[in-house]
Parts: sequence; structure tokens; C-alpha cells
Amino acid sequence: MAGVGVAAAASVVALAALVTFFIRGTFGVDDWVVRQVTRIANVYLVPAIGFDESVFEAPATLRLRGARLTAPAGVDVLKARELVVTLARAPRVGEPIEIARIAVEGGVVRLVRDPATGGFRGLTPIVRGAAVGAPDAVPEDLRLSRVMRIERIDLRDCAIEYNEGDGTPAMRVGGIESSLMVQREEVGASAGAVWHTLALSAHRPGVLDAEAVGAVSLDTLAARLDRLDVRLGLDERSYETLPPAVQALAREHEARGRVELRATGAGTLTDLASVRLDATVMLDGLNVAAGGWRLPIDRVTAEAHAEDGAGRLGPARADLLGGTARATASVDLRSPGWPVDLAWEAAGLELEDLVRRQPEPGAQPPLAGVMRSSGSASASLLDLPGTLEGRGALDIERARLVMIPVITDLSRQIDALGSVFAGSSRSAVVRAEFDVTGAGLDFSRLVFENAVAVVEASGLVGFDGRLDMTASAGPVKKITGMLGRLGEAIGSVTGRLIQYRVRGTVASPSVEVRPLGLGG
Repeated sequence: MAGVGVAAAASVVALAALVTFFIRGTFGVDDWVVRQVTRIANVYLVPAIGFDESVFEAPATLRLRGARLTAPAGVDVLKARELVVTLARAPRVGEPIEIARIAVEGGVVRLVRDPATGGFRGLTPIVRGAAVGAPDAVPEDLRLSRVMRIERIDLRDCAIEYNEGDGTPAMRVGGIESSLMVQREEVGASAGAVWHTLALSAHRPGVLDAEAVGAVSLDTLAARLDRLDVRLGLDERSYETLPPAVQALAREHEARGRVELRATGAGTLTDLASVRLDATVMLDGLNVAAGGWRLPIDRVTAEAHAEDGAGRLGPARADLLGGTARATASVDLRSPGWPVDLAWEAAGLELEDLVRRQPEPGAQPPLAGVMRSSGSASASLLDLPGTLEGRGALDIERARLVMIPVITDLSRQIDALGSVFAGSSRSAVVRAEFDVTGAGLDFSRLVFENAVAVVEASGLVGFDGRLDMTASAGPVKKITGMLGRLGEAIGSVTGRLIQYRVRGTVASPSVEVRPLGLGG
């Protein structure tokens, strides 16, 4: 009898296993869940979802190991060690699934730059506009408001990877942890929408603290931002929390500073013109350096407002280089090309502070002077820099500009003509008027004058660094005045007889002497 009992028990276990396999395999509960998750992703996202292995753990957990989102160009814009999808209830074949939690473990967002466009491969576009713009056209079992019962989204041990796209090694910032708490809001039938309230927190020790509270309609992507607080910091202590490659880059460029952003707003995520936004930005103790130059900024404060497709920045104020700069800008997203207008003014900027390595006590700095500037410009934001046009002026008092290659090369040519021009690069006053064009700054008048010589120039300094200028030089009126009529004649003739053609680039200029103004 014992043998019969064992056989019966074994038969029951085998039958249960067979039924389980039949239900989950043939009827395909696990396959059904995988197919539903895949279909949902592929309806709304341009990159296609893929994975190496799927494991369904009863009653309601799906694990996609080796998960990835692959753009049509073949770029994996997201890779994860594991994507864990937890359902709100046990799934039933033929019925819509309900997703309650999503966890991305070991995820890497890959930003691969496209040198041809300046954007990132595979990220434009990332959302299918047709599905978002016409939610009623999406099958009922795939609509986000039907399948999403999201309560929480977690990022664990995630990273952002930046690739220049030119074959150089990618740079990665890891250790990103984030939690997004979600609560479903049932809106009245007259409103015809289901909203999810969101509470996001993100933290990276010593570098990032961010909190956001808002809500979004998953069907229409209408959203509201009740509060956004972001604090970014970088200093010697926080360097240690960064990956070695990022540490080396930050130290090389002496990058440090603190940024705070606060914002509120509302609108439809797929329609920039519908967005209403109010934001304030503060930068404190900012510094960045490259080569022999640096840019130290004590403090920046700015306000931004956007509504009905029109955006405004400012007034923005920057305390830097011992002086102050102010700027305002506006953009109209409702008009073709997105026209933008910009105005600026700056005064009291000490150029010596731009020199990365300050001279020894008693030595003269290679660059010095007090600068002021003002101007305005306009353009189509979608066609930069080709549509730029504007006007500006720049003055530098007590200037010493020997660190600027084009000045030193021009001075060397001038000094070769005789001692009357000696020291022309040592102290000076600079006056400039220029037009802002799509090619660069087109100087209608650029005057460089010191105690003994004056140089007048005009021409283009391109945004790409290209130079195409002409210059003439002669003694200042004080020198010619000492010689009476002979001096007046010398000053008049010298400016006409000796001219210079400046070509090449700002970093590597070429200065040619053109006697009598001849030459191409």
C-alpha cells in the first residue's frame, strides 16, 4: 500500500507540474507578460526593447536580464543588468497587465554624440509622437492610463556614459541612485484624464541633490511641476567621489563651483509652446580653466519665465573679474525659426584675472586691462549662427595684451619698422565697434593706441577663429606734434604707406606687411 501511496503522490506532483507548465507555457502567462511589456514599450518608444533572458516569478514579478533599448541606428541608448517589472496583480492571459513598480539595476544611459548634427545618436526622437498625440488610437490593453498603476520607480547602481563618437574612450559617471514615488489620481469623468503624482529624489554624495514634485497624464503627457530643487556642487572634496577619468578632467580644468536651480511649471511635454515655466538659477564660486586661461565667476543670478510659447531670461547678473555683467534674452517659439533677441552690458572687468597662472610679485602680467562692453543681437534659434545680426562696442583701458597672439604678431611687425613703435604692445587703450554676423564679429573700427603708436584695423574675427583683417599703423599725434608740420606729414603718410594684412586664426595668426597698401 505504501508503494501505491508513493506512486499516487508522485503522480499528483507530476500532474501539478504538468498543469503548471501547460498553463504557463502553452497558455503562456509568462510569455503573455513579456509580450505585453514589449508591446507597450514599442508602441510609445522609438528605440526597440530587447533582453537576453526573461524570468517570471509568480505571482507578479518579471525580470528581464540584459535589458536594452536599441535605437534604429543600432545604438543601445540604455543597457541594464536587470529590469524588474512588478505587476499590481497576478496576470491573466488576454487581459491587460497592470504595472506597479519598475526597478532598473545596473543601468547605463549611453549618450553617443553625433559629430554631424551635434546631437546624440538614438535620442531624437525617443518618444513616438503619434501614440502620444492620439491616445485613443492606441489599443485599450496598451494605453498607459490602463496598464500603468505605477507606485515606484527605482534606479540602483546606475550610470551615465558619454561618448564623443570619435573613437576615444567613453567617460562614465556611476553610482547614481534615485527613487520616484508615484500616486495615481483619478480625475473626474468630465476631465477625461488619469494623472499620476510624482515625487522624485536623486542623490550623489558631494555632487548632486535633486528633488521634484509634480504630476503627469500618461496618455497625453500633460504635466505640472509643483516644485523642482536641484543643487550641484564640485570642489576638491567631491572630486574623490567621481570616476578616475572624470576626476582627471575636473582637475585638469580646475573645475569647481555650486549651482542651484528652482522651478515650477506646467504644460504638455511634446509641445514646447504650451509650457509655462518660472525658474531661478544661481551659480556661486564657479571656475573653469583651459590652457593658459581661466574664467572665475563669483556669482550669477538669473530668472526665467516662459508662457504661451514666449520665453524670457533676465535680468541676469554676473559678478566676475572684479566687475559686473548684465544680460536679457527672449525667444518666441510660436514664430518660424524661433526668433531670439539678446542684449548685454558689462563694466569693470579686470582682464588680468583671466590669466591662469599669475606672475611673480613685481612682474608684469601678460594680459591686463579694464574692459567694458555693450550691444545687442538677434537670430533664429533654429538656424545658428547663420542668422545672427547685431551691433556691439568694446573698450579696454590700461591694456596689456601681449598674451594674445594676433596682438603680439602685429606688434612684432610694427616694431621692426623702428624704435618709434617700440613698446606698442606694453600699454594701450583699445576702442572697438563691431557688427555681429553669421560668420563672426565684423569690426568696422578697432583702434589700438599707446603712448607712441596707434594701430587702426577693420575686418572679420570668425566664430571658428578665422581672421581676415587689415590694419594700418603710425605714431600718435603727441609724437608728430613735437615735429611740427614735418610730424603731421609723417603721420599722414605713414598710415597710408604701411598697411598689414592679418589672416590665419586667432591662435595662429599670419601678419603680412603691405607697402603702399598693395597686395591681396
